[in-house]
Amino acid sequence: MIDTRPSPIHGDGLFTSQDVERGSFIGVIPNKTRGFNHGCKPNVELRPRIVRKSDRMMVDFDPFALRDIKADEELLTNYYREEKIPTWFIEVCCCPVHKKV
Repeated sequence: MIDTRPSPIHGDGLFTSQDVERGSFIGVIPNKTRGFNHGCKPNVELRPRIVRKSDRMMVDFDPFALRDIKADEELLTNYYREEKIPTWFIEVCCCPVHKKV
């Protein structure tokens, strides 16, 4: 359900191949080394989950839809909480909200 494709925002991005309803689990991220691109108006929330790996406990993150997402739409998460976005980041942000035309 999630695949990696070239992104109009930056490099490669994660996209869903089918419509996803708000609040739904989106799916397993195919390659943990490739992540979500930033969006100041994200459509994905990453919820923490504790997992056991070998003899250690670690935190993993599961993606859930913050709103209805259409098939082939890029999945975006906000790297910062809204009130904590640094000014320098907004000035260089490439998300659809801040992208310079």
